[in-house]
Amino acid sequence: MELKDKLGKEVIIFDGAMGTVLQQRGLKAGDVPEKLNIEKSKEIIDIHKSYLKAGAEILTTNTFG
Repeated sequence: MELKDKLGKEVIIFDGAMGTVLQQRGLKAGDVPEKLNIEKSKEIIDIHKSYLKAGAEILTTNTFG
């Protein structure tokens, strides 16, 4: 089913907080989280995969701040 067909008819589950998880994994104040897409891409992918495994249907970008 497409997203437009689900809107208003079903609960749609989004991913969770990216910034909080990045902080738990060592992101420090002043760091640029978007750089992690390049520098720590495996970790970013792993975080997104964990949200999918938990039931998220929609993933958002890992921007924070």
